Amino acid sequence: MNLLFNNVIIKKFTLSKKSSGGRNFTGLTTVHHRFLGHKKRYRVVDFFRIIKDVVGRVRKLEYDPNRNAYLALICYKNGVLSYMLAFENIKINDFLVNSKTAMYAKGNSTTLENAPIGSFIFNLEYFPNFGGKIARAAGSFCQVLKRISNDYVLIKLRSKELRMFNKNVFVTYGIVSNKDEKFVKLYKAGQSFYRGFRPVVRGEAKNPVDHPHGGNTSGGRHPLTPWGKLTKGSRTRNKRKNTSDFIYKFRYIKS
Repeated sequence: MNLLFNNVIIKKFTLSKKSSGGRNFTGLTTVHHRFLGHKKRYRVVDFFRIIKDVVGRVRKLEYDPNRNAYLALICYKNGVLSYMLAFENIKINDFLVNSKTAMYAKGNSTTLENAPIGSFIFNLEYFPNFGGKIARAAGSFCQVLKRISNDYVLIKLRSKELRMFNKNVFVTYGIVSNKDEKFVKLYKAGQSFYRGFRPVVRGEAKNPVDHPHGGNTSGGRHPLTPWGKLTKGSRTRNKRKNTSDFIYKFRYIKS
């Protein structure tokens, strides 16, 4: 990527962000190994791609402390500025547009019915006018497989799950930037501490009164949480009816 960073943020596109530090309203710890971390402001990102049928130009790229992907500042022809997720191989002064008739080019946003078969997309909506929710992390993308009916298109997610989406949802062509983020190595404990993570002690290193794994020996039983519940493998997916009905093939089924 040809990155040209300018970290002078636009204050009107940011909001104050208050972290709970893993504690509830009474001050009790509800999420362990969490901390306030370094102070940061939230960048307001346009996941809806609100400005339609107006050509925009990439003004600069910015680092976002709240996500692992980069942000691109877009200046539209009518003078409006907004943040969007940067895509792979983005360059300063690139032109893009959000339109139902947008051509196939990286950074352009259009409806799913116009996306070519086999194309890579990101910032995918669950439902029309719902805002981009899927494929927003660094290096993530989805792939258009085929059109099932007049109203639905089959999409392959990164988890190998096949899901049907309405043809009127908006998507963005390309792959989310910073795909090498998963290879970043932290070289001191302070780097993790700034990110809001406190030290974690292995259960085997604790006493029996503090953890089921504690004591003089290790192994011999299924991994447990500090409260004695089974871990390692329990599924945590929220099976809400309004989204699960559109799953064509579950990610757990091996083909």
